[in-house]
Amino acid sequence: MMAKHFTIAIFCVSCLALVGCADNSPDGLMKQQIGLMNELSTVFETIKDVPSAEAAAPKIQAIGQRKKALDLKFGELKLSPEEQGKLTERHRAGVIAAGERLFKSRPKNAQILRNEKFSKAFESAR
Repeated sequence: MMAKHFTIAIFCVSCLALVGCADNSPDGLMKQQIGLMNELSTVFETIKDVPSAEAAAPKIQAIGQRKKALDLKFGELKLSPEEQGKLTERHRAGVIAAGERLFKSRPKNAQILRNEKFSKAFESAR
């Protein structure tokens, strides 16, 4: 009985460890990039006024940090222009859909865009 519980515990810990492991293949990185775009859209969709923009700023900055790390991983791949083109083509639909959502969800209110806390966070996510 004890061995059964131990085996189940090891299995659960292994699964949790794997959840944190990202796919660093070109396709995996592209999927992560699309995921970040969608995550940023989700945050933008919560912004209705200056206070909600300021509250969203730390989330936006965190996404920006993850984007920078992802950009570095992409750079380390050293893909040829041909490989980059094929990768882009394979993920075209996802990139377009995420880009359109991001464009529609971004704040347009001038007060929000001029807010220092929000604008710094927004710049970090570019």
